[in-house]
Amino acid sequence: MIEIVVSVFITLVVVLFAGWGLARMARPWVGRDQQKFIRLLERVLAGQAVELEWRVFMSIPMRHNLFLEEKRLQCQAIEEDHWHGLNHRNRLFSKEGEQLLQQLLDEIKSHGEREF
Repeated sequence: MIEIVVSVFITLVVVLFAGWGLARMARPWVGRDQQKFIRLLERVLAGQAVELEWRVFMSIPMRHNLFLEEKRLQCQAIEEDHWHGLNHRNRLFSKEGEQLLQQLLDEIKSHGEREF
């Protein structure tokens, strides 16, 4: 009888722990806030971002923040015209593309300053 109780208890603990773990993993792994966007653009401009990082971030719409969604779409437009990939001295964008991204970064930063 005690073996059944222990087995049920262990099973319950394992199921609860697995459920808790799956619930935590179900959250989007890419934070869609302004600071993450700023960090990505800074990494791109510093030549530290990788293509996958850029592609994943840009592929997910930011419906919860219209300002950031507008900036994400502008980044995609810049990508269409100025994308190099990592085959060009660890830079994802042309110089002109980086200048446009810098302008966007400045706009995003100034927008955050106005919100506070």
